[in-house]
Amino acid sequence: MSKDKTNTESDENNKNTNTTTKTIEKFSEKDLVIDGFKLGESAKTLEAKYGNPDDKADSQSEESTGIVRTRLGYTSKGIIVDNATTEQDSDGSIIRIELTKNCKFATARGIKIGSSAEEISKVYPSDSILKNETGNKNLVIVGYPGEDPIYEDKHGKIYFHLVDGKINKIVFAYAIAE
Repeated sequence: MSKDKTNTESDENNKNTNTTTKTIEKFSEKDLVIDGFKLGESAKTLEAKYGNPDDKADSQSEESTGIVRTRLGYTSKGIIVDNATTEQDSDGSIIRIELTKNCKFATARGIKIGSSAEEISKVYPSDSILKNETGNKNLVIVGYPGEDPIYEDKHGKIYFHLVDGKINKIVFAYAIAE
């Protein structure tokens, strides 16, 4: 009987001290996908999946670049998308995806509206959590290591907006200003 007790205690100690290490995959283009669509694709991808948007804002033209930006709201899904078109590319490409409070979709790593800041740090590698130079403690920026967290570059990033430690908005974009 004493021997069984010792084995049980030993087993319980092993359970407490044996931990498994989980390798966290590097940040990649796969992280910039939400419900089968991603930054850089044409908004036609969304139209094929969800139909016409519930809400379509007036287009804004940037004369210096020739880019026309149109905001498409799939409010019933909790998704707002900015699509940029040019004279040469009338289909354009998605430059910003915003997931709002009523969105039920999760990021490729399972983070969704209502997740905590701690959950972000558990699923994204620490070198992908970019230094936030905005001073906003309620913003966590995830992207490729070494990239500028604020200004536009060739890769997208994920901006997690927090209220009381919980995510209330997720934005996929090339720059914070978008």
